[in-house]
Amino acid sequence: MHRSTCLLRIGTRQVHGVWHAPSWAGGRKIEAAAEFSAVEPQENAPSLRGAIDAVLGTILPQWTLTSPFVRVSLAGSHVMAAILPFVKLPASAADRGLVITQRFCREHRLEPSSIAVIGCPQRNSKNVSPNILCLAADRRLLGEIKSALTGRGLYPDVIGPEYLLSLAEAAGNELEMPAIAVFEQSGCNTILVWDKQGTIIHVATVGTAGEKDLEVQRRMAARIKRYAQIVAAQGAPLAVYIDSPFAVDLTHPAHGLKLLRWPAPRQIRDQRSNGPDR
Repeated sequence: MHRSTCLLRIGTRQVHGVWHAPSWAGGRKIEAAAEFSAVEPQENAPSLRGAIDAVLGTILPQWTLTSPFVRVSLAGSHVMAAILPFVKLPASAADRGLVITQRFCREHRLEPSSIAVIGCPQRNSKNVSPNILCLAADRRLLGEIKSALTGRGLYPDVIGPEYLLSLAEAAGNELEMPAIAVFEQSGCNTILVWDKQGTIIHVATVGTAGEKDLEVQRRMAARIKRYAQIVAAQGAPLAVYIDSPFAVDLTHPAHGLKLLRWPAPRQIRDQRSNGPDR
């Protein structure tokens, strides 16, 4: 049995929504998408709020007995991320958030009043790292998303970058460690690097808009090879997960890399139900 769920993907120019009805109602799935203008609303491309309203108006049922689980994923270009070291943080959650926000905004020359920053401690099975994964998004963007949802009686249970939600779906024990993952979206590529404990040690979103494909591929290949030299275990090829077609040749033996397809949600569920292949 599963409850109803609503998933919104906020891209750079498009909102995509999926509604999953609860299992007792047949588990029916409805999808819809709408384009939006990132600058000014246009006749064929409304504002972000207008696009979200259009998608929700299509996928949401007329009525529901229970509140759905609502998840919102943001394209990498909407989220600023950095891993910052903190020697000590206040015990109070509010004070902790204030210190992290002030530090992040100071180092990136941002105005704290316009940016919402969330600090995620890097944890593994043995200890808690002093490094904090900081995620920041524009408060106006978050306000538009939340107001569109609350206007229909919905509350966002999770709002986060698409690449981290994909990582959570894949679950650490399904992925090799250490490894690198490359997530491609319209106008940008995001690279995640994690160590042998599964702790994220680097995240970078690289803009690709306006650049030639060959130049993008060359720069991406150089980054991946550089990161691999830092985290790869000696004598073992490093796994590089790709979530979309990737034209760069990284499989040469001298690179010490092996390219793997990023597991889709259905693949992950199948692996969990059937167990690992032997």
